[in-house]
Amino acid sequence: MPPPLLDTSIPDRADYELALRHTPRIRFDLREPFLPSVVGYTVFRQTGTSPSFPREIQLPEGAAYGIEYAVWWDWEIQHLYELEHIWVFLDANEQIGGGEGSWHGGYHNMDAGDGLPLENNQLVICSEPGKHAFAPSPKWLLDRMLKTRMSCGEHAGRMGVQVTPRF
Repeated sequence: MPPPLLDTSIPDRADYELALRHTPRIRFDLREPFLPSVVGYTVFRQTGTSPSFPREIQLPEGAAYGIEYAVWWDWEIQHLYELEHIWVFLDANEQIGGGEGSWHGGYHNMDAGDGLPLENNQLVICSEPGKHAFAPSPKWLLDRMLKTRMSCGEHAGRMGVQVTPRF
């Protein structure tokens, strides 16, 4: 019998369930042309290197866990793929104490100045239409709208395939 095409085993059931319980809610524009293809996760219980983003994950004071969600899109307005990240930090009682999101190769705190955007102890963030950088509120995206519009016109597809040192 041939091997399965996809290994569906879960190496650590507890990590999987923790990541599932705290999966962030991502808000998309109604006309978002590209939805995510797959999401992976890594659970950190101490400082460690991200397997897919160029950074060292350090748990903030009071955090017992850090969960990195790597969100993959097969398409993006200027690239042939997109990989963005969300980090959620939990205390020992699984209450969210911090959240970060990637933004075009960098990352920032998801607290827009009035606290983390949470619903039912899940981080709620916005995805930039067609570009997929993460923001804590639609205002961040509206402030950037002109640059995003340029990416949809004469700059569309210009960047081709990204090959970063990680790959």
